[in-house]
Amino acid sequence: MTLNDKNNGNAHNQGNPSNGGNGEDWFENKQPRSPVLKTREEIDFQKSWQLSISIACVILGIIIALLFKTYRKEGSLPTFYTQSEGLAKMVKFLEQERNKLQMDLASARKSLSEYENSTIKGKDESVTLKNQLLKARQEAGLTWLKGTGIIVRLDDSPYVPRPDDDPNYYIIHDIDLSALVNELWASGAEAVSINEERIVMTTSIRCVGPTITVNSVRLSPPYIVKALGPSTTLETGLKYTGGFLDSMSPNIDRGVSIKITREKEIIIPAFKGSLVHRYSQIYEPTAEEENR
Repeated sequence: MTLNDKNNGNAHNQGNPSNGGNGEDWFENKQPRSPVLKTREEIDFQKSWQLSISIACVILGIIIALLFKTYRKEGSLPTFYTQSEGLAKMVKFLEQERNKLQMDLASARKSLSEYENSTIKGKDESVTLKNQLLKARQEAGLTWLKGTGIIVRLDDSPYVPRPDDDPNYYIIHDIDLSALVNELWASGAEAVSINEERIVMTTSIRCVGPTITVNSVRLSPPYIVKALGPSTTLETGLKYTGGFLDSMSPNIDRGVSIKITREKEIIIPAFKGSLVHRYSQIYEPTAEEENR
């Protein structure tokens, strides 16, 4: 053993308590650093990334605030409630325009009627023409009518649908009103209206969201359907096996109300819309075409 080896061994023994060395010196040299304690470099690094994130959040908040202010100033805030309010205003505006056009149309028809009366008054040869004109207006639904018939009142169910049941059976749908009108025509009805809206050849009965539109007019229950014609035949046509009431039996079982009453006199208003043909014109067929 050399002198250096001996000196190294003595130094090792001084730090090892089992070899008679100083135990405190050995513990201080060998004890691992606590994981809770951090070096200055680690603390500085943690502060730096926290500061970076804080600055980024502040910048992002400023950008969002500027965008919100810009959208709000331009009136184009891209939110659901803004779009809904815009659609509601548009619907209200269109309904007002429709009502205005209907008033203008009614005024024009009144002026036309006065002109017709002044033109053919006192002319015997024109009496037949006037009667034919009135007949055509009646068949087109442009005149008020009265007579015997039936009234059908339909209303939604007052009950809340059960969790395991179909909620469609608890309300009146557009297809139900269409089926009712078709059944009335087939049973001999001469004029039909739904909530004072006259049914004509261009009438549409559609479901738009939670409401039903007839002639583009929004209706709500109860739906009052009037039909002029033989009251007994009209009522029987709705009650025969496999007819309208049978098809509505699942709805009736869930509280939907359908009431039919016969009336000696029913008044049905004239059609308020337009019957102008923009894309069709009168055509005179040949003899061969008529005999096909």
